[in-house]
Amino acid sequence: MLEAATVADMKRAWYSHLGGYAEDQGLFWYYLPLGERRVLGHYGNFLGIATEAFFNPETSVGFLLYTNG
Repeated sequence: MLEAATVADMKRAWYSHLGGYAEDQGLFWYYLPLGERRVLGHYGNFLGIATEAFFNPETSVGFLLYTNG
C-alpha cells in the first residue's frame, strides 16, 4: 500500500488553472468540477477504448466509465 504522504502528493494540485476540461492537475489525477462537487479524475484510451475514473474525496464515492467504438 501507499504511504499517506504519497497519496497526499498524488492528490495535490501541482498545476492550477489549466482551462478546458481539467481545473487542476496532480501527479496522477486531475480535478474536475462536476456540478457543485470537485472530483478527482483519470483518463486513458487505447485503440478505440476510452476509460475515465472519478472519485469524490469528500464522500469517498467513485465511479468508472468504460466505452468502446
